[in-house]
Amino acid sequence: MPRFNAPKSIRESIRGFTLIESMVTVIVFGILASLAAPNLLTWFSNKRVEQGLGKIQSSLLEAQRQAIRQSRNCIVTIPIGTDVQITASPDSCLSSDLASTRTLQKLSVRQSNLSATVTFDYKGETANQATVVVSTSGGGTIKQKCLVLSGPLGLMRTGTYLSTDTTGSSDTNCQ
Repeated sequence: MPRFNAPKSIRESIRGFTLIESMVTVIVFGILASLAAPNLLTWFSNKRVEQGLGKIQSSLLEAQRQAIRQSRNCIVTIPIGTDVQITASPDSCLSSDLASTRTLQKLSVRQSNLSATVTFDYKGETANQATVVVSTSGGGTIKQKCLVLSGPLGLMRTGTYLSTDTTGSSDTNCQ
């Protein structure tokens, strides 16, 4: 068996980390992770809200295009509540292969008007005016996003929902 004939100072310097050094490293990483976790969770929730609003907007735009293309009325239903599914009537107004992506999971949807449907006529116009607010199901301090649909041209804009009332009964303020 070959013997390790290196000087004693080199043998002592290549031993590795001590238990105390390893524990200090783990504690520092734990502190950094506990500081970063809330911000990371908030960022994920905000991204989920933005994606949900994008699904609503793309569904409305697709139904508007299909109404013009097919020269018929297209009705889009956006239910109010949690974990909602966006549907259309007739079915040809929304692409059937994307039906599974039109579900807003872990999101809450509410509207300023009582109607959960938007009807586009053969010119792509609508008589509906609505403000749709999307937020996470748990609530909290997550930013709420909104989409404003205005008739008769069916113009849409999105923004951040600013609430002046915690009950949600006040008029929406989408900026």
